[in-house]
Amino acid sequence: MSDLSGLEGAIGQGHVGIVSFDVFDTLLYRKVSSPDGVYAATAGILGVDPRLFCQYRRIAEFTARKAVPGLEATIHEIYAAFPVGRFGWGEEKRGELVEAEFAAEMALCFANTDMLAIAGSCKAAGASIGVLSDTYWGNGLLARLLVAKCPGLTFDFIYASSDHRASKAGGLFRRVKADMAIADAGSWMHWGDNPGADVAAAEKLGIRAVHFPQGAPLHQSLREREVRMTRLAPNGGDAALVDGGMEILRRIASHDEAFDDPFHAVGASVLGPVLTTFIYDVSRRFAALRARNPKARIAFLARDGFLPYRLWRAEGMPEAAYVDLNRRVTLIGASADVGRIASFLSRLDRVMLPGLESFLGLRSPALEAYFSACPDGVADAAELAEALPSLLGNRDLSASAALVRRQIVLHLENRIADFADCGDLMLVDIGYTGTVQKSLREVLDLEGISTRLHGVYLLPSDEDLQELAPGDTAGGLIDDRVVLPSLKRCLLRNVAVLEQLMSEPVGSVREYRGGEPVREVEVRSSHQLRLMLRAHEGALSFSQLAAAQRAAGLDPFANLDTATRAAAVTLARFLLWPLPQEVEAFSRLDHDINLGTVGHVSLVDGAAIAALGAVHQQSALFTATEPPMWLAASLAVADPQLAYPYLLWSHGAGGEMAVGEEVVGDMMATLFRGQEGAQISVPLVRLASGDYRARLPVSARYRGDVAALLLGDIASGGFVRSLAFQSGPGAGAAMKAPPRLIDLSLMRGLGLDIAGGVFRCLGPEAHLLLPVPAGEDTAVLTLTFACLPPREAAASEPARKGKDAYA
Repeated sequence: MSDLSGLEGAIGQGHVGIVSFDVFDTLLYRKVSSPDGVYAATAGILGVDPRLFCQYRRIAEFTARKAVPGLEATIHEIYAAFPVGRFGWGEEKRGELVEAEFAAEMALCFANTDMLAIAGSCKAAGASIGVLSDTYWGNGLLARLLVAKCPGLTFDFIYASSDHRASKAGGLFRRVKADMAIADAGSWMHWGDNPGADVAAAEKLGIRAVHFPQGAPLHQSLREREVRMTRLAPNGGDAALVDGGMEILRRIASHDEAFDDPFHAVGASVLGPVLTTFIYDVSRRFAALRARNPKARIAFLARDGFLPYRLWRAEGMPEAAYVDLNRRVTLIGASADVGRIASFLSRLDRVMLPGLESFLGLRSPALEAYFSACPDGVADAAELAEALPSLLGNRDLSASAALVRRQIVLHLENRIADFADCGDLMLVDIGYTGTVQKSLREVLDLEGISTRLHGVYLLPSDEDLQELAPGDTAGGLIDDRVVLPSLKRCLLRNVAVLEQLMSEPVGSVREYRGGEPVREVEVRSSHQLRLMLRAHEGALSFSQLAAAQRAAGLDPFANLDTATRAAAVTLARFLLWPLPQEVEAFSRLDHDINLGTVGHVSLVDGAAIAALGAVHQQSALFTATEPPMWLAASLAVADPQLAYPYLLWSHGAGGEMAVGEEVVGDMMATLFRGQEGAQISVPLVRLASGDYRARLPVSARYRGDVAALLLGDIASGGFVRSLAFQSGPGAGAAMKAPPRLIDLSLMRGLGLDIAGGVFRCLGPEAHLLLPVPAGEDTAVLTLTFACLPPREAAASEPARKGKDAYA
């Protein structure tokens, strides 16, 4: 019975005479992402280290609860167990600590206006209203809090679990029923957020219960992860739990029915909070720039700046332009030197002629001849970069660059009011190294334009923004003051999904005609673009909600430093530790390479990570280069057990011992060529996961037959995780080659039963027979397996030496 008019009618007819409310997360909200944020705020009032204080506060509560098993501890009992001497305080400090925490509670709490309206309507309709709360605050302090936060509303009864030594699930409802002599439990209605304590416990006694959930299930899942991440962050810690009400705002947003769509949910729970914080930061910086130069202008860079630009306009910010500049056109415009283009190409993987000619804006017979000699017309980018100076002269490039420069300037004049006279131009983009800003600086210099450029980036790579032209500046929201550089690198490694989400649903600019963009063919499917726009709608709906709640007094963006910390946690959680629902939704999407090509690759590729994981240790997976584009999600698809270790590693909490491997013994292997065999000894290593791995080098002489690996003296049984194959002109080159997984059904046993990768050794001489693909290069077979039960190779038994396979 959540309909308010129906409730008022029930009260008026006498069917409901008593209405009670849970306090925290129902009648009152806190401006924290976790209740522990109150402790951090208390530490701030006391002027002590929040991380240390919060840990001791949690320990003290645990100790106090342990002293009254099954009962509720009071705030005074909690601080009686607090180690005041650890902070140089005396016993007289304990009362002050209680008052400091209550002051923090008072500062952080604010009324849930919707629930407050329900309580007021119930009171006006004639019902007795009150509160029941599982809290260490006693009735007196709880009453003080309610008087301050619910002005004009008088409560007929207040019950705190700590005063009555009973929780709601442990008898508090019965205590109230007895005290108030409630004969008909059905005439009592209770509202609360906890399904067990507020709903099940009430309904067990016949009380009508209304569940007021703490957001959608998806929101609750991401919130739990974010709280855990907050405590990992060396630059944040428990202090970052105080978020100015951002979590509450996101919780309210999650009640929207559209939140069931994972793309809308990401827009409302990630993009909206992060980008709204970003544009307020941009606004602050732009206001400071305008204070120095009233003619200064601001421009958002296509395509990744599209969603921030939409939010900027939705928030009613000053006039801004949206300009089609990318690293491709600005790099060409700034380049009269083939070496610079070569350096850029060397960072790519493969290149095709049509894409390169489109990129350069010219045709070259020498380039055409070079590509005609490449297999399938696809050149290795590093080899092409080395050959480019001999294929393309500076004179050829200069004419093309001059044309592009003139068109860039004309485009800026078309889009930016009074561009020629503005003096200062702020460029807004997702990041990272300021490539477009730096190239545009050179374009303007070559055109004799002295306008100063000021880059503002969501995710700046601070170390790459140091060398700028005099008068130019660059910075951004989530910089090295917010997250450490090592964590920033991990965020940037996973940023491809953010690029797709923020991007305009059109092809990237290729060139200009009359200063207007001529675009690449849009390679993303129309279905994918619709999904991206649903994420945009979620972000815009969050912006609208934020505006409405700001009018009601909830404004997480009032303190931008606090909002920025919250935004950093929100973005890092999404990029580095996505929820299963998010991984599943985004696994169907592609990433637009967007370098003058029509190429696109899967955004999430668990198979690529699985293949790499079959031959490399975890640390190599965690530093894998693109593709896959979204590494964290790809790790989760390949093996869900990799997701949390990667998160720890990204925060510097997982060293080599946690993700590496160690040699624990030797294994004997026999390589066959017809009837001829050769024995070799290979190291047996144990991975951080507890699995075992053996790498078996096979010379070309033994390719195309089988290799027998002795398992009987290591394990009684187990199962094979993977069998991978690599090849190259030597063992070292083979190990660097892309791995290929071999079908486990092709394995056989000698003195060993095997089916579906599960094996049972029939004796100490049991061998696993591995197929060796034919070929003329050296091969490396990598077997990863688990022992059931695990048993290390006998270190005391000397490895049996045989004829070297390479002899």
